[in-house]
Amino acid sequence: MNQHPELSVIVAAYNEEAVIADNLSRMAAQLASRPETTWEMILVDDGSADRTHELLQAFAASAPGPVTVLRHRRNFGQGRALRNAFAAAKGSIIVTMDADLSYGPEYIHTLYDALHSSGADIALASAYAPGGKVQNVPAYRHFLSRYGNRYLALMTPYPIHTATCVVRAYRREVIDSCVLTCDGMELQLEILGKAALAEYRVHEVPATLAWRADKAQNASLGRASKMKILRAIRLYLLMGWLWRPGLPLFALSALLLAAAALAATANGTAAAILAVGAITTFVQGLLALQAQHHHDQTQLALRQIAGKADSGLAGEE
Repeated sequence: MNQHPELSVIVAAYNEEAVIADNLSRMAAQLASRPETTWEMILVDDGSADRTHELLQAFAASAPGPVTVLRHRRNFGQGRALRNAFAAAKGSIIVTMDADLSYGPEYIHTLYDALHSSGADIALASAYAPGGKVQNVPAYRHFLSRYGNRYLALMTPYPIHTATCVVRAYRREVIDSCVLTCDGMELQLEILGKAALAEYRVHEVPATLAWRADKAQNASLGRASKMKILRAIRLYLLMGWLWRPGLPLFALSALLLAAAALAATANGTAAAILAVGAITTFVQGLLALQAQHHHDQTQLALRQIAGKADSGLAGEE
């Protein structure tokens, strides 16, 4: 009997007792609609304080296919949950879905098919790609997500519109060859960055992002929500800077130079200080580019070494 299914579907859940049972049933029905494709599901309870784990276990006991349930002793974050699920998955194609099904279950096979038809190594669901749609998402969240993703997309080497969405499909070798370390939502960015170093191909699939009515209603601009927004902005800025460290420094250098030019006629001393700051910042940008280049080359060399080691051990399995 073949122990390796063609498709592994991963779902990480945290306090999702209100929707998880129905959503998993919908995903299972989608998988069962293609009996010719063997599959498994890897479900991770990321330290939920409600009945999520109990519901995952109940689903696994009655599911129409193999289901593995993993449990974290506390909430470690989406990235850690996905990394542990990647380690447990056996499929040649791995699809990650969100527990609340903001993207419908049909995207399991849409992304699976996209890998085969495009020849890409990663397929991304994107509400912001041409043809994509956003429905029932509060305006402030839509604005933050759209323009945060636009900023991050500019920092990547891929011509994409969405960099943070968890709904994706990967060829097995992408996950196996990338040494992943992030525990939070930034894992999505880490994967793209390391995939780019390895020259993996990415294909973006236009998709519909639709929030449930209760989720949209509960997403008020309260204090906790504002703190989440500030954390998201800080994370977007940090990840963009880590991805392309020279660009923000070059932009700051240009702003300082422009300020120096404006101040030249009114205050020569201030203009000189601004000009020195511009030159210093520009040099720091060049040093950041050089450091990034060395980092990228080191990562590529490590991947090549790991690839040789893997091929050497393949005959011993």
